[in-house]
Amino acid sequence: MDWAAITFDCFGTLVDWRRGTRGALSALPALSPWQDRLSEVIAARERAEQSIQRGPFLPYREVLAASLEEGCRALGFAVPRTEAEAFADSQADWPVFADTPDALRRLARLAPLGLLSNCDAAPLRACAERSLRAPIALFVDAARAGSYKPALGHWQVALEALQLPPERVLHVSAYGFYDLEPAHALGFGLAFIARDGEQAPQGLPLAHRAMNLTELADQLGV
Repeated sequence: MDWAAITFDCFGTLVDWRRGTRGALSALPALSPWQDRLSEVIAARERAEQSIQRGPFLPYREVLAASLEEGCRALGFAVPRTEAEAFADSQADWPVFADTPDALRRLARLAPLGLLSNCDAAPLRACAERSLRAPIALFVDAARAGSYKPALGHWQVALEALQLPPERVLHVSAYGFYDLEPAHALGFGLAFIARDGEQAPQGLPLAHRAMNLTELADQLGV
């Protein structure tokens, strides 16, 4: 397929959000007694985030901070607001997967690249500038989409901005429910990247599946 554009989930597919989250949380003084139970904190925060996102729309910085506060309360202790905000502000500096920058530069020779992310505009662009180090033609953050994935807003905005039919756009993600299913619902081409042991979604017509972005770039011949 001659793809006219390639869009990506950012945090989780290009950026190692699990390592970034754990590193940022481990640096908070309030969590120093919980270092051996960080997995519980991470799981509680993620549950709180999903609940918050089902309510009225909030900027993702607020979602991150509030979800940490709520997750910790559910475990029986408190995190100061300043530390919750420090965690939220760390997002732009979370580490990318090692293969990401070089593979993105290769893929950019094939077609314009876009980032579709649940985060806010500023950290998304900061991450691209500091860590991705590849030309990005399109940024769709949650505020621009007016919703959080897996709602269709990100992909609808992308199609309007790109002025392309969905079958000419390849969407790349490690996640079926949050990315590949809604992209498929609008007719995008699909590429699955097997990050962190994620399994390829069943029942979707994957144009590509790869262990990492380098392998995807090889498959696409760039």
